[in-house]
Amino acid sequence: MLRLDWNLVLTMINLIILYLLMKKFLIGPVTAIMEQRQADIELQFSNADKAQKEADMLRTRYEDKMKSSREESVKMIEQARTDAKAEYDKILSQAQEAAGKEYEKSLASLKADQDKMKREAQSELAALVIAATAKIIGEQNEQMIDRSLYNQFLTKAGDSHDATLN
Repeated sequence: MLRLDWNLVLTMINLIILYLLMKKFLIGPVTAIMEQRQADIELQFSNADKAQKEADMLRTRYEDKMKSSREESVKMIEQARTDAKAEYDKILSQAQEAAGKEYEKSLASLKADQDKMKREAQSELAALVIAATAKIIGEQNEQMIDRSLYNQFLTKAGDSHDATLN
């Protein structure tokens, strides 16, 4: 059967002492190193999470700024278009006004030229009528008759000219 002797007891004591020594000098430090590494890894994960959250926050800020800058650029473009349209309308109205003034000026100049041509034509016509009248009467040398005829014609022509102006 089983015998208990001192060898067995000493072997058991040696195993217990070996276990305690290994636990103290081998398993304890290895466990401590593993726990330290576990803590380092968890710290790195928490730092990575913080960095990810900061990156997400910065990305959100960047997107918001980009959106606001796009909106601002759209507003600036619309304002520039509005200003350009106003400037275009202003220049167009000034050009139309200048063209109207030039038209009125040209019309007045044309009317003055037309009146001048009528007067010249009436003078030439009066001279021709006087010459024709003088030939018919046969009295080309009498200046008094010519002058009275000329004055009468001018008086009549002047009256008819005044009547057409009114």
